[in-house]
Amino acid sequence: MKPPQLYDIPFVDNVGKHRSAFYYKDDFGVVKLHIGATTIDSSDFTLGGSLIATLPIGYRPPFQIETQAHFSKNSNTYSGVFIVHTDGRVTVHVNYQTNFAILDCSFPTSL
Repeated sequence: MKPPQLYDIPFVDNVGKHRSAFYYKDDFGVVKLHIGATTIDSSDFTLGGSLIATLPIGYRPPFQIETQAHFSKNSNTYSGVFIVHTDGRVTVHVNYQTNFAILDCSFPTSL
């Protein structure tokens, strides 16, 4: 079994990688996401939800994935939610203005 090909997360313009951010698909068709994201301008992730990336076709879930994630700003840590939508959008939802988020999750690409 060969190691999987890692791909950089395709972040939107105002979001960048913090330490590491990648995704891959294993031999069983399961996508693994590892996201360390930070805003790269003076903005924060918004309270109503922020688009941070869009996954390409073939790496999208067959149903919406919602998972808890960690967010921070100025050394304060908060809980929030990452949503991976069936159209590939990856959004973050948090009740505080933050500029850093981290997530690890996996999901199948088919049922």
